[in-house]
Amino acid sequence: MFEIQGFSDQDEQAARSLWDRQALLRDYKRLVDQVSNQLRRLESLSPEAAAAESLVFGRSVIRQIIRDPLLPEELVASKQRLRMISLMQEYQTVAIKIWLNVLGV
Repeated sequence: MFEIQGFSDQDEQAARSLWDRQALLRDYKRLVDQVSNQLRRLESLSPEAAAAESLVFGRSVIRQIIRDPLLPEELVASKQRLRMISLMQEYQTVAIKIWLNVLGV
């Protein structure tokens, strides 16, 4: 962790322009919608199909979470990011139960 302070106005604007904050917010919303839809979809699939789909889908969302720049609240409101992560944790809990069922554990 580190803190940067004392930027000139020009330097602060340059730093803020490094990320497309609106695109990040759109991505969070898109992922929240996708995870919500996928949670409902898992219920309609056979256990084997749900397990396979949860693996592929879960990997893609986790990849997004890992690559997130985790910008501070001053740059990007974290509400959507936290909602996405919380929903993904719920998804993982469901997926683990499915996998345990499929594996007979």
